[in-house]
Amino acid sequence: MCGNRKTHSEAVLLFLGPSRWKVWYKKCGGSRQSPINIMTSQTQHDWQLGPMTIWGPLGLVPATANNNGHSVSVKLAFRYRLRGAGLPGRFYLDSFHFHFGKPGLNEHGSEHLINGRSFPLEMHLVFYNGKYYRFEYAKRQQNGLVVVAVLYKVCVWATLGLRSLKRIKTPITSFAFIFFSPFLPHGRQNYYRYKGSLTTPPCTQNVLWTVLEEPAELSPLQVRRQPAGLI
Repeated sequence: MCGNRKTHSEAVLLFLGPSRWKVWYKKCGGSRQSPINIMTSQTQHDWQLGPMTIWGPLGLVPATANNNGHSVSVKLAFRYRLRGAGLPGRFYLDSFHFHFGKPGLNEHGSEHLINGRSFPLEMHLVFYNGKYYRFEYAKRQQNGLVVVAVLYKVCVWATLGLRSLKRIKTPITSFAFIFFSPFLPHGRQNYYRYKGSLTTPPCTQNVLWTVLEEPAELSPLQVRRQPAGLI
């Protein structure tokens, strides 16, 4: 889920598709699997959750990016913390990655749906519970992970906030610096919250999902020029 190098067997499972995953990973057939189709008419407002903020430098930061052919994953050199939102502990950013649709299309890229509607791109900001010190350990704990999902829509007047992504053409690409703030939408107060799972094997059901209500924006040019090698 976080851009780690996959084994040959894991790559085969991804090729076969989600319907076959539960044969090898029983948790992939569980009752709390992600992603989901969020039906807004069936949601309930929870006043106890409160606003959510991501604390850390928003200017130029050192980063390393990886394109594994299925998604682009980015790790930042600085430690960012997710605050508020009724979180059960202190959560820190491990990485963020992107799921694209087919080149040139403005739909079918997102994993989550809103009222049955898909979006051209979905970004996942993956946070781990600080009490477990490292992501690799936290991902095996029941309260170890929080993922913030940001959906993107096409807008003619969108800024080129994701222009750095077009440079990620090799399996591993290192940047000297990138701007983090353009990867975030302007409004971060309204969101959908549910308990789910990792979206790929092993599909462990220990992820607290936060899907932002307000989509960020992509220009038509960015949809056509997504990173090479992505589906």
